Amino acid sequence: MLNQVIVSVVAMLFCMSNCFGQTNSTTINSSTFNDCAVWDNCPNPNIVITDTVFIKHDIVSSANITVNGVLYIDANGYFSGSHKIKVTTSGKLFNYGRIEITDELHNDGEVYNNNFLSVKKYHDDGYTCNYDTIEIQQGQKYDCHGCILECGGTLLACDVKLHDNGGNPALISEVDICCQDGTEPIIDLQSGSIDSATVDFCSFPLPIDLLYFSAQIKEKTVVLDWETLAEENNKEFIVWKSLDGLKFNPIGSVSGAGNVSTNRKYTFTDVNLAEGLSYFRISQVDFNGEETFYSIVAVSSESFHLVNSYPNPVQGNLTIQLSSARLAPIQVDICNIVGQVLMQRQFRIVKGENKFSVPTNALNKGVYFFRISMPNGGFILKKFLKQ
Repeated sequence: MLNQVIVSVVAMLFCMSNCFGQTNSTTINSSTFNDCAVWDNCPNPNIVITDTVFIKHDIVSSANITVNGVLYIDANGYFSGSHKIKVTTSGKLFNYGRIEITDELHNDGEVYNNNFLSVKKYHDDGYTCNYDTIEIQQGQKYDCHGCILECGGTLLACDVKLHDNGGNPALISEVDICCQDGTEPIIDLQSGSIDSATVDFCSFPLPIDLLYFSAQIKEKTVVLDWETLAEENNKEFIVWKSLDGLKFNPIGSVSGAGNVSTNRKYTFTDVNLAEGLSYFRISQVDFNGEETFYSIVAVSSESFHLVNSYPNPVQGNLTIQLSSARLAPIQVDICNIVGQVLMQRQFRIVKGENKFSVPTNALNKGVYFFRISMPNGGFILKKFLKQ
């Protein structure tokens, strides 16, 4: 069931054909919420069922966000603020970066957390798959109201409540539940169940104190580096890799230091450099076999790079400069601010620097986007003004 959900969501995320299939959202400002059509310019706080919004930069919210479609926090994304996020029954939230809000997360749909998710309180009426860490503010509650919580991560919460929701029983499995102050969590089991075979009650801290985890491309490899401040019962690290940010596979391991209270540095080299984005994470395995997952990092080895586009504003031809690592065909779409494709041009680019022009004489004055579609499935999207 879960695999089917993930496959269907992946297909939806990466097979969109309109001009804003993967728009980068860079800011949220409440003063621009009215009459906004493009997240890149002035986002609307309501994500409709047919929309997917990718957050790949730092975002500070200034209004409540309602997710009826898909909100995707990339590995490079950071969403923060003092307003509520509501995921409706049709909504999905994917977090591969970092979310820190000082208000409530209310989930009626699906939440997939693959990194760090920190909220004031969490009212969960839906499905939560937590691979990494969900933190609830001390003094507040994780309220599992007929929810399902699973997937093997850590829930940092001192107060957990399980109760029925209209005939849907609450279920918590495959999770470590820890209280940040080192005490045992308080569990209010009104109805529902906790799978005692897969749920561990623990106290902070985690088995290792991870200082950083980074990835960088060197020649035709990806070098992963990380450092611990202290380790307890640490047998080894498992290195995981993903090409879509959803499905991770183990690609190697590094021995741990057991029990140490001094800094230790580690490195691992992935010799299979993939084109485009690659995602990496590590997990730590105790000598007793327990495994804890840590943050995700991403690297990009795109073969195509936008060097420049000019003039902007444009009156006649729009000139685009593109750098390519190889010979390849590309397509350039000119789109209006609601995503309609108004013009298409095909070009064949060569290895090295490329320069080509797209006529804009037929366009009315206003804001437009050009989208360059690559043969590897990636694209470049940029806004321009027609005068």
